[in-house]
Amino acid sequence: ENVGRVDLGCGTGLLFEKLNCGLIVGVDISLNMLREAKKRAKGVVSPCEGVAEAGSETKVEGGAERGTEVWGKATEGESSESQQNFGGRIKTNVELILADAEFLPIRGGSVDIVVSVTALQLAGDQEMAISEILRVLKNQGSFGISIIKKVNVPNGLPKGTEIYDLNGMKDFFYVGKKESL
Repeated sequence: ENVGRVDLGCGTGLLFEKLNCGLIVGVDISLNMLREAKKRAKGVVSPCEGVAEAGSETKVEGGAERGTEVWGKATEGESSESQQNFGGRIKTNVELILADAEFLPIRGGSVDIVVSVTALQLAGDQEMAISEILRVLKNQGSFGISIIKKVNVPNGLPKGTEIYDLNGMKDFFYVGKKESL
């Protein structure tokens, strides 16, 4: 089953609209950030076919033992444009999860894409966080990570990961795929 995209360290949800095709799971350790992301997620509806209706179940594992909280789908909005696009039925495709990067309550091998923008350096154990990213990715799933340049290059990136150090940018960018095992 497809989880779609994971925005790890989603903060206020700035990337939700850019990731908008299929289910988006926003993960953050900050409850305040997730509250802001929830506001932003209300306006994000998927233009893709086959997106679950608001309130349907996601393939996330119960992480209560780890102190995580699954918030479920963003509240349905009342947009006539959305109603027109979806035959009168409003669909949203954002779910928010309160969790840390080292213990993602998401089924292994179920995610197409993981992005993390300037959040991974905040993880207590970066290598464990990268291991979790690779665990939840499908075989041949893709990831994109940015890390502030002042932080050391993280360990645990798979062989073949491309590293971009663009002039004038404050971040390193890492892009790669999970190879079939």
